Amino acid sequence: MYSKNELKLLRNQIQDVDDELVQLLERRMRLSRAIGRYKAENELPIYDPTREAKLQQHLLERIEDPVHIPYVNSIIKEWLKQSKHIQSGKKILFTDLDGTLLNDQKEIPRQNQIEIQKAIENGHIVTVATGRTFESALKVVEKLGLNIPGCYLICYNGAMVYDFQQKKALIDIRLNKDQVTYLFEEAYRYNLYIQTYQKGKIWTKYDCDELRHYQNASKLDRELHDDVIQKLTNEPHKVVLIDFQKEKLQQFQNDHCEWEEKNCLSLFSCDEYLEYCPFGATKGEALKFIASYLNVAIENTIAVGDEENDISMLLAAGCGVAMANAKDEVKEIADYITLSNNDCGVAKVLSIFFGEL
Repeated sequence: MYSKNELKLLRNQIQDVDDELVQLLERRMRLSRAIGRYKAENELPIYDPTREAKLQQHLLERIEDPVHIPYVNSIIKEWLKQSKHIQSGKKILFTDLDGTLLNDQKEIPRQNQIEIQKAIENGHIVTVATGRTFESALKVVEKLGLNIPGCYLICYNGAMVYDFQQKKALIDIRLNKDQVTYLFEEAYRYNLYIQTYQKGKIWTKYDCDELRHYQNASKLDRELHDDVIQKLTNEPHKVVLIDFQKEKLQQFQNDHCEWEEKNCLSLFSCDEYLEYCPFGATKGEALKFIASYLNVAIENTIAVGDEENDISMLLAAGCGVAMANAKDEVKEIADYITLSNNDCGVAKVLSIFFGEL
């Protein structure tokens, strides 16, 4: 047992440590802001995930009693916020689905669901941003309970932005029939599988491994047509080429880059999928549209993703977050790297940035 005098001495020592700690934290904040201003002026990623990860590991490794971990994590959380100058108030999370919000089994981890619900209850907005079709993405959105007024869905890589309150698309951009015809003819010439979408279904010519692979992931029905183009009744939002050898898709993309410059955009949503979308259809443009539409500062938008088609979104957001399982080129442009999709990386982002208003 400590005597009263000994207890007083210990408290005085704590006060001395607190005073030193406050001074160090203030100095660190000033340095962080100076670095942030310089990087912002030079259009560089503001957040340094390598430095911050090392600091976090350094601190947590030196904690002897686990009961102190929440206290240290609360300090780290504040550093993360200050590093990005994220403002107080309403924020919007833009999250990709596959490889991000969903685990490798295409399921929504429970912790992700819990943190999403907390964010919504705290007055924030959660928006799914995916390359999937509206019908495929809607199944996930419904499971999350995000198909309600005040929620939005970005699908087809940004070709559609859907408002659940108005129950209509705020953005609806499509490829024209000539562009779709050209892509189908060229894909056949290169002996590559190709598909598009109509009436919530996959439309393609061949029943093959590539189609079955895609169906297994998307859970969409399909229709086979000898002449897909002739049967189209609506201009589609995108066209997808699928092959298990990425080099073949890259060759196709490279060979058609001159045509693409005048007609549309192409990107990889994963190694097997090369997607062609209309001009203006990117997740980044959709993010900026929703932020403006809702009058939320870009600084208060946080985007999370793992693939090439997420890069525009991470660059457009106030804070771009890459999953631990993300492609290297995604991590390189990210402001922050979270846990993997199998370790509830989205939940971690929500717990850091989305507190009460």
